[in-house]
Amino acid sequence: MTHAEIEELLGAYALDAVDEGEALVVEEHLATCPRCRAEVAAHREVAGLLGNAGGEPPAGLWDRVAGELALELSEQPEAPGLLTVRLGGLGTVEDRPTAEGGGPVASVSAATRRRARRVSIASLSLGALAAALALVVGLLSAKVSNLDQQVTDIRTAVTTNGVAQQAALAVADPQHRAVELSSPAGPRRALLAVLPSGQAYWITTGALQALRADQTYQLWAEVDGRIVSIGLLGRAPTDVPVLVTPNMTKFMVTAEPLGGTPRPTSPVVVSGVPSSV
Repeated sequence: MTHAEIEELLGAYALDAVDEGEALVVEEHLATCPRCRAEVAAHREVAGLLGNAGGEPPAGLWDRVAGELALELSEQPEAPGLLTVRLGGLGTVEDRPTAEGGGPVASVSAATRRRARRVSIASLSLGALAAALALVVGLLSAKVSNLDQQVTDIRTAVTTNGVAQQAALAVADPQHRAVELSSPAGPRRALLAVLPSGQAYWITTGALQALRADQTYQLWAEVDGRIVSIGLLGRAPTDVPVLVTPNMTKFMVTAEPLGGTPRPTSPVVVSGVPSSV
């Protein structure tokens, strides 16, 4: 059997769709032909991917695969077209005209018919595998999208809880400076825990009323007689990281429009000074 003839059997061989004699011939050839071994491995990789995709198949998957098979079968040419060749092909010559009124046709040998059948089977099988693979990939893509959303939710929760833990560690650090902010008009209170590095954490400790959705609390500091913005705390702040510098001598909070303002536009809600000042 020639190299080209063996190549025609590789797809069917990978799917165990050849007879014993053909399988032996292919296996002997594969022992000496790296290119054909790679092609067989590729066919089996596709089949293996489908077999190990995991999880339940989507509803109607196999009905749709069967539909693909039925469609391909209906599109295959009639058997006589596959089993007759012009003079000069394989097989024995019959002395009769073709349907078009031309010269004689050849009656194809049994071996050639088997090869044609194997090629047809391999073509149909690989078409079905491609259809099934496309459906499985769609299913896996949906699962990956859902998993990605879950990871995003988990990351958000971890980030929030991480800030709370860092704020608690800052308060427990003996080197931190505590800035207690309060309001003389009510129970609104907060703590600014400042570490030597300048990293600080705003911690709400009293009844700080949540603002409207179009507002935010904004944290300010006094530096050399000027009021500068440190950052936005949100409409209902709990544990918020901010950065401060040693020359900030007073801190205060106001309620501002969402997005913040370059300077305070409303009365101070709470204020305080570092304990070392």
